Amino acid sequence: MGVLGFLKKQNRIPKQTAKRIVYNRFCAVGSGENGSGALVATASKNCDFAKRNLRGCVGLTRYKLKNEALDIPLFPAEYGDAKDLFVFEYDNSGERKDCVGVVMGNNRFYIYDEMNGTPGLKLMATAIKFKRAVRVYSKTGDEKLLLCYNDAIYTYDPIKATKSLWIEQKVTDACFFNERLFICYGNTLKYSAPTDYKNFDDSIDEGGEIRIVSDRGDILQMVTVGEAAYVFLERGVYKLSLGGAGRDFIVEEMFYKGGPIVANSVCVCLNKIAFLAEDGIFVLDGVRVQRYAEGLRIKWLSNMDYCRAGYGFGRYYLTFLDEKSVRRTVFVDLEDKGNFGEIFAMHGLGNWYGKVLATKNGYFSNLDVNGDLPVGEKSLFQCESTDFSVLGEKFLRSLQLCGQGECTLTVKGRNGEKKLSYSLAGKQTLAVGLKGDLFSLKIELSKGCVIERLTVDLEKIGGGRK
Repeated sequence: MGVLGFLKKQNRIPKQTAKRIVYNRFCAVGSGENGSGALVATASKNCDFAKRNLRGCVGLTRYKLKNEALDIPLFPAEYGDAKDLFVFEYDNSGERKDCVGVVMGNNRFYIYDEMNGTPGLKLMATAIKFKRAVRVYSKTGDEKLLLCYNDAIYTYDPIKATKSLWIEQKVTDACFFNERLFICYGNTLKYSAPTDYKNFDDSIDEGGEIRIVSDRGDILQMVTVGEAAYVFLERGVYKLSLGGAGRDFIVEEMFYKGGPIVANSVCVCLNKIAFLAEDGIFVLDGVRVQRYAEGLRIKWLSNMDYCRAGYGFGRYYLTFLDEKSVRRTVFVDLEDKGNFGEIFAMHGLGNWYGKVLATKNGYFSNLDVNGDLPVGEKSLFQCESTDFSVLGEKFLRSLQLCGQGECTLTVKGRNGEKKLSYSLAGKQTLAVGLKGDLFSLKIELSKGCVIERLTVDLEKIGGGRK
């Protein structure tokens, strides 16, 4: 008779399957990008996604005067935040000089001029009615700076501002186009004689006016691109081009079906124009108006008085107060609809002499790709609760980054958190050793760091799909 044998029960060892996932595209929140190789942020700040690499955004540098031995004084906190700013370069006995001006939140106009070196010089008793600083050219070819208010225009010189003319209507904007000064109010464009910005006499050889009769509301802004000007109304856009005679202008409406347009958001971006409307950011290329960066959410506010815009480095920058009255600044890459995001808050954005100017923490500055982030700001990319496209329990063995520069990567799993420091000159792999179904990643980039690729090595524990 045979012996009946019983096998001893053994513990079952979970099956482990090695997986490698490669991300070669870093994508902004709301970009709509997905699929193999795309790591989409759930939150980011001060990041740029050009060519789908991950890098820090632009920084700031202190604005340098022609006389580099002089520094623009710090604007005291009690002045409030900047609303508008300008720079004016002028000739003084053959030597170029600088003047900078800022309209502050206390509705006072302060300047700093190399000629008198007086910080905090009060140019006007009030700036509540200030609309625009405009560079124009006189009959002799001299460049002048006009300070346009809603009831008067002043010509600036290093010592004072001289009133050039009173304006009976409530001005909303001013613009220099075709050697003429245009003043906008209501639905009317009033223009001066050529090279004579003080002469608005209505005659064939001198000034005149254009009325835009439509149901699109009043004029908000007027800007120029090449040989055409574009007039932005509350709910529409018109193109103003030259006819045969000197004052023969052609006015045509552009096709635009977006929502109400925000005043002071309109910005010339080389041969394009970007602006903010109720339903998002739009870009006009001279032929058509298109929606950009649809994933960038900006809640519409009835009061957008603090909205300002600037253009540089291929990007449209917009600063505004959100629904909680918190200052925010965003950017949109006009050559890449998927590259956009939020960066550090700044005030008084504007373009002068090819630079993007702003104030931050009281300093008059300009945006600079080699500049520094303001104190307390970081370039952060976050991806919360990702399964790396592998379902179920996983053992995260290592994370490899490919790129240049220094960064830290913090990864969190079910059984803990690990902070990894990378110094990249190509590829670098660091061990992780965490378990979980889902993991969270946070990347903090140092200045100049660029990440091209993230490689994830893990082991899937147990059965199941993938």
